[in-house]
Amino acid sequence: MIQSIYSSEEMDAKEEKGSSAFKMPKNIRQIGQVDMSKKIYAEDYVMTYIKQLAEKATTGERKAVLLGQYIKSEGSRHIFINGAVEIIESSDSGNDTMFSNEVWSEIYDCIKKYFSNVEIVGWYITKKDGPFDLDEHITKMHLDNFSGQDKTLLVYDANEKEEAFYFYDKGKLKRQSGYYIYYDRNEEMQNYMVENKDHTSTDEGYEDLATQRIRKLIEAKAETNKDKSMMPLVYTASSLLAVVVLVIGATMVSNYDKMKDTEDAVAVLSDAATNIQEDEKAEEVTAESSKITQVETVPSTIGETDGSQEMQNINSDNADVQAMIEENEAAKSKEDTETDSDDDEDQEDQEDQKEENDTQKEDSEEETTKSDTKKESGDTKKETTTKTKETMASTKKYTVKKGETLVSISTKMYGTIKGVEAIRDANNIEDEDLIYEGQEIIIPAYK
Repeated sequence: MIQSIYSSEEMDAKEEKGSSAFKMPKNIRQIGQVDMSKKIYAEDYVMTYIKQLAEKATTGERKAVLLGQYIKSEGSRHIFINGAVEIIESSDSGNDTMFSNEVWSEIYDCIKKYFSNVEIVGWYITKKDGPFDLDEHITKMHLDNFSGQDKTLLVYDANEKEEAFYFYDKGKLKRQSGYYIYYDRNEEMQNYMVENKDHTSTDEGYEDLATQRIRKLIEAKAETNKDKSMMPLVYTASSLLAVVVLVIGATMVSNYDKMKDTEDAVAVLSDAATNIQEDEKAEEVTAESSKITQVETVPSTIGETDGSQEMQNINSDNADVQAMIEENEAAKSKEDTETDSDDDEDQEDQEDQKEENDTQKEDSEEETTKSDTKKESGDTKKETTTKTKETMASTKKYTVKKGETLVSISTKMYGTIKGVEAIRDANNIEDEDLIYEGQEIIIPAYK
């Protein structure tokens, strides 16, 4: 026989230690009238398992060890049963009332494998081949193997489908008038039932409707608690997502403003570059026009003598042209004579040649007029450039506007981007891209 013996002080200390860490089950159902001085709480899966053993029994007895703990609370001693392990006896045990050491070893190995923080609180017995009575054989078996303090006996009558708890008191086993069933997940007992039995259902004829209802309520409550536990996580995730969206929105707005400023600066630079290119092309065209005028015409001065000389040159050129025309007419007249052309045709040719001569004369006069016009345009361009330089020679202050850069200001004030370095040096600006709206800067004289 393997048993644990505790003194009264050791038992009380152990129960008080267990009571401090134990939590009373919330879902409890009362069966019968419970003795308030000694309460028994049996877990629902344990009761299901002992009924399975009874239904599977064909002949003989089926036994099991009840596992749990003792709890002392409010002056009462409670026994909580949350596990059961079947006792497997050898066939040659006969009517022995004491379990062998081999049987106890197997029991403790099974307890160690499937359960934790439990102790043996009693035992269970059932038989199906006849009426069930508590005889001397069962009483002696209880005393020989489970004589510890407050060890209980659970008897199940498979024929009547009734269960009852007993305590040994005053020389006999005394039946208890009632007990409690509590409902818990009890994964340890579930694992034991799954691995050691073929099925986990009770007899088809036995329907514990109250147990089924309570289990459904427990499952529904567990789902509700799960949903509630997820709410803080969902709220936190939503808050973080909102913050991220706000940050991204603010960043996009800031980047848009920067891109807009950059776009304005690029547009100003592009316009300035276009104006510079147009000015350079205009200057090149003016220079080329001046050279052509110098080659084709003789520069004239204000005076009658130069005008007369120019007219004489034009008349001389016209005389040469006229001589060429006469030669061409003579040659053509000779050709007409050889080919027997009509006089009328010669006359028409002479008229056409005369018209052509007049046209050339008009073209010559027009070219002279254009030359004078280009010269006047060159003088006007030089005068405009002189005025621009005189304007840039003055020094004044300037207030920076939104979107402006040193490049755009230089282009605006000087007509060129070459004044950026002068503005930057005059105002001690280290980064030419770092100026602010409303900033007052000095515009120096452009050299």
